[in-house]
Amino acid sequence: MRLFCHVCSHNPEVLWAQRSDKVYLTVALPDAKDISVKCEPRGLFTFSALGTLGKLLSSAWSYMGRLCQSIGRTLQTGTSYIKVVWNKC
Repeated sequence: MRLFCHVCSHNPEVLWAQRSDKVYLTVALPDAKDISVKCEPRGLFTFSALGTLGKLLSSAWSYMGRLCQSIGRTLQTGTSYIKVVWNKC
C-alpha cells in the first residue's frame, strides 16, 4: 500500500495496516473538534478538524487502488482518534 499526503496543514500521527481484503487507517487528533471525514472509492481519504486554539488540522491521502465505498467504516473514539476501515474491491 502506498499513502501519499497531498495537503497537510498539520502533521498528525497516522497509522495504517493492510490485509488481503481490508485497509485500516488511524489518525491521532488530540483535542480535536468538528471532525469531518470523507472516503472516496477511488482511494482518496480526506479529513479536517479544529485543534487546540482553533488551529485547522487537515490532510488528504491517496491509496493506490480501489476501495469499496459502501463498506467503509469510520469510528471516532473517545481518545481523539479516527479509525477508518475499507474493504478492497
